[in-house]
Amino acid sequence: LLGTNPLPLHDVPARAWFARAELARKTGQRTLERYALITGTKSAPLDAPTALRAELGRAWQRLYEIQLEDGDLSQAEVSLTHALCCSPERAAALEPLWVELGQKALATRGASSPYLLYARAKNQDDRGLPVPALSDARELLKTYPGLGPALEIVSRAANKLRDFPQMIAASLELLERGWPGAGASARLRDVPKDYFLPQDRVRW
Repeated sequence: LLGTNPLPLHDVPARAWFARAELARKTGQRTLERYALITGTKSAPLDAPTALRAELGRAWQRLYEIQLEDGDLSQAEVSLTHALCCSPERAAALEPLWVELGQKALATRGASSPYLLYARAKNQDDRGLPVPALSDARELLKTYPGLGPALEIVSRAANKLRDFPQMIAASLELLERGWPGAGASARLRDVPKDYFLPQDRVRW
């Protein structure tokens, strides 16, 4: 219809599956709810548009809760990591859960654990090793785009390397996605002006 704003095509199947999941939840059909959540989250883009992000984050969180109840720590960690990516406004509640679950999952998931990759990157950055820290954080962002804790490490590590274009990009993404950005803002203020592109100034 004229004058309407239709949903992007990739949003429609995801939202339909999330509606089925909610109905299954209300009627106590847990297996169907889990299936609908898995199918819906898989049908959504890896880096979801802003309009879908909040709903997708809630779906990932609910899937995490079901998987955790089932004792599936590895998949629960993956789901919670995706939920955190989509939910910067709820980072204060979700990030402690992510850290706790990630620490529990380390023994069973080994090097494939997203939290392990983050913890290793953070440890390297804290020890003054920005090159491997940057590498691990960027690797994590390939699978979990928009993950605030990983973006923060990229921002800090790139700043230590005086890789200002990469630091500017990570810092601006942190702020634009709504993550806590006091540190990123401070780093941006210290960047020599010549490193900012015109579009960077518009974004910040």
